Amino acid sequence: MSGNGMDLYISYIVSRASQVKFATNSLSVSSDLGLMNNKLLLGASYSEEKQTIISSGSDTNALRSSRSLMLSVGGISDIFDYRVTYQDIVMGSQASQAIEGSGKVKLDASNYALSLMARDRYSKYDSSITTVGYSENSAELSVSFLRSILSNMNISMHTSILDTRSDLRAAKDSISIRAKCLLVFKKLVITLSGQTVWMLENGGTTRDDSVHLDITRNI
Repeated sequence: MSGNGMDLYISYIVSRASQVKFATNSLSVSSDLGLMNNKLLLGASYSEEKQTIISSGSDTNALRSSRSLMLSVGGISDIFDYRVTYQDIVMGSQASQAIEGSGKVKLDASNYALSLMARDRYSKYDSSITTVGYSENSAELSVSFLRSILSNMNISMHTSILDTRSDLRAAKDSISIRAKCLLVFKKLVITLSGQTVWMLENGGTTRDDSVHLDITRNI
């Protein structure tokens, strides 16, 4: 069903074959709604899959079931985007919930573009027969910059910081810096790019550097 700024999708599938000993039922529903020229975006989706025995003597350990629920709210404007998402997922005996929020500020001019993005995700994993429950949080901050120099050259830079904390695993942080320079001279295209990544984990620090030079000539 499609309406004024709204999309709704519903599907229902039942699978059954004579050579198998169980049936699989699947259901999927999703909907997206945009208001005020997409300044407010609402989304929701739900899906589930269940297996049922259709033959006596079947191995019930082989049966599986899953369920997924997702709710989101966000918005898009000329200089600012935001989104908040909630997820509830069950896969067999494993269950988890997560909430994530992100925002992005964009500044565009005739010869440069600047953007700042922030994201935070909190996840909670319930305990099961084989695993213990724990929670995890990851936060990310990134800055991107693009500038045109003259008419045949532009440079871009991207920096991101990622911080991860968990009840079960050791803390892990990373910092990455990427830079790229593109020069076009008639039929010749020269691209110079480099990246540096620092990883901080278990009290130690590792660093990975890379530089690439590409020269292309169009005939």
